[in-house]
Amino acid sequence: MKKSTYLLIGFLVFFFGTILALHIDSKNYEEEYLVIREKNIKSSEYRTAFFAARKLYYDDKSAENWDYLLQKAKLYFSSNVSNTSDYNTIGWDVFMYYKKHNDITALKLAEKWTQIGVKLDPKNGHINDTYAAILFELGFTKQAIKHQTIAVDFTKTENLDWRNHYTERLERYKDYLDYNKVEIGDRYIDAALTTVDDNSIPLSKLVKDKATLLSFWNPTIGTSKQITRALIPVHQKFKNKGLQIIGISKSNSPRKLLRIKENIQQENLEWLTLIDVNSNEKIWDKYGVIDSNNANILIDENGRIIAININAEELNVELETLLGK
Repeated sequence: MKKSTYLLIGFLVFFFGTILALHIDSKNYEEEYLVIREKNIKSSEYRTAFFAARKLYYDDKSAENWDYLLQKAKLYFSSNVSNTSDYNTIGWDVFMYYKKHNDITALKLAEKWTQIGVKLDPKNGHINDTYAAILFELGFTKQAIKHQTIAVDFTKTENLDWRNHYTERLERYKDYLDYNKVEIGDRYIDAALTTVDDNSIPLSKLVKDKATLLSFWNPTIGTSKQITRALIPVHQKFKNKGLQIIGISKSNSPRKLLRIKENIQQENLEWLTLIDVNSNEKIWDKYGVIDSNNANILIDENGRIIAININAEELNVELETLLGK
């Protein structure tokens, strides 16, 4: 056989082999493309369902709608989500409302989701601010300071309108780190607080020889009001057995102080609410109350702290033991 024939055969083998390889690669690429396309379609459907559930929850913040929102969020954020803004949205939603539903599990989920958002866009101030708020809520103060610092740095060149908010939160976290917080078994800490009529009252004058619940709340926040209202039946049940509730709020400006006073009067609760004006007494920090609008500290008649961050349901059980005679 001539040399040219061998060359022709070799060329044909190479040519058809290449065609076959390209066909196989093309087929594999097509299959891979279809898989990716299907995932993207599914992720888009999950996203639409998530935002529909979010709107439903904001229209009616019921426990049922909360569970439904989280169900759709789990589906969406378990898919291939690359939108930092969406991670920020779910993180802030959970941060704002998890206490209303006594759902610490949701907050831990939100921490994981926002952490992914931070990894996607490490210098983005908004996702770092949300992540820091969740970390702080979970007790990771040093990590919260780290990410809040990134958020503040972000506002130096972008989104200047957010600088004051982000800076205030950073200072809040730093201040909190500096205080020794009360623990169960400690004596309560006294503080000079103010009534809505601007009268100064030391806590010691009210707490002495009485079982007392210090109810930290923010009268200007709707969710905080709802959580506080859950204490009303507890108070009615135990007030004649020796329980007193003292509400504690705080202000950081004259304008906010006015709003706080107005809202306290509108709520017209059965118990007294005092205000830490301009946060001069730092009472929230001293009692280890993080920036979450609500916390309950239970003090026995001897002035000892017996429960921290106790919700209405847990409080009812605790008071049965303490006062249920």
